[in-house]
Amino acid sequence: FVFAGELLAHAARERYAVLLTGDTKMGGSQNIAAHDIAVVLIRGRKTPRRLPALVPAILAAIASAPRRTVTEVAAD
Repeated sequence: FVFAGELLAHAARERYAVLLTGDTKMGGSQNIAAHDIAVVLIRGRKTPRRLPALVPAILAAIASAPRRTVTEVAAD
């Protein structure tokens, strides 16, 4: 089990450009601005049936997400 803060710090340290997550608590509980990484958050119900329809929005969010912020994609 890895805590969100540890995952975020590790991804930034390894120079990931984007962290894709469904953890809605990450934006509020972590200081995203302190890490040189963009976070893309998928909000709402993320069932296997819904995810394929979200791919274009997720890819667009990844391509345009500014570092040190959370960009949201709505699943509902």
